[in-house]
Amino acid sequence: MKTEWLWGTGAAGLMLGLLAYCSPAPGPVADEPDAADAGGPCDDSGANCPCDPVKNKAPVDCYTGPRGSNGKGLCVTGKRTCVPDGVGGGTFTKCVGEIVPVAEICDYVDNDCNGAIDDVPGSSALSPDAGGATAIDNCQSPGCDLAHADGGIDCYTGSTRNACRAGRKVCAAGRQLTCESFGDIVPTPELCNGWDDDCNDQVDDSTTDVGQCEIDPDAGVMFPDGGLVKGECTHSTSTCEDGGLVCPPSDPAPEKCDGKDNDCNGKTDEGTCPNQYCCSYKSGNNVYGFCYSSNLGGGFYTCIKS
Repeated sequence: MKTEWLWGTGAAGLMLGLLAYCSPAPGPVADEPDAADAGGPCDDSGANCPCDPVKNKAPVDCYTGPRGSNGKGLCVTGKRTCVPDGVGGGTFTKCVGEIVPVAEICDYVDNDCNGAIDDVPGSSALSPDAGGATAIDNCQSPGCDLAHADGGIDCYTGSTRNACRAGRKVCAAGRQLTCESFGDIVPTPELCNGWDDDCNDQVDDSTTDVGQCEIDPDAGVMFPDGGLVKGECTHSTSTCEDGGLVCPPSDPAPEKCDGKDNDCNGKTDEGTCPNQYCCSYKSGNNVYGFCYSSNLGGGFYTCIKS
């Protein structure tokens, strides 16, 4: 039988044949750290490992880089050769021709063999916990869509929080880590939000959302120099301060006979209304039909509600 001619006769010969057929081929796995790195007489490069010049006539694949990096980016397998030692044995050479990972640089290739090109530390190609760019801002301008509203900004191409110049760090032309604007944010009317919405490099200038505002007289708001804000001083115009709208009290004015607390002291028309005018005066829903005689002075009275 051909089986007997190849492997010998009997059950023992057949068993040897099956074992030889099922045994894996010798040699290192190219995508894993080289088996020659296991210690013994081998040096750190895997060279000088013992080998059999007869069994290892052909060079064998080798790779000393981290597991999983071979075949990605620049990383490739090398070859080892078994060199006879003259006494029946031999030693492997270093792994020749292999390329292992190196630090990533901005050169349009995957140097560290992790499957990502130019994910230079400090660029947005990496997550922050992997050494990448950390988001510095959340866009609150109406010109920003949801993609930029949640920590999506790594840098600005200008010196202000110009919405149109918000962007991310990328590996750009000239092999430089550069801030590149998103490119899809357009100017919008300026608002009081700490952003340069209209993209003129001025933050919160000529904001369009300022206007009339009211101070609750019962809120206990104080004037800068002391005293509760009352009367006409509760009617004011908002201003933009530190990226937010505020309603400052208006300035007190001289009191006059008009049914209002012009001087903002909590009293209305004190000592300003003539007798004949007072008794027929109406302001809003309030009718002033009596004169308070105790405030008589210089021919003027204080009107009180009827």
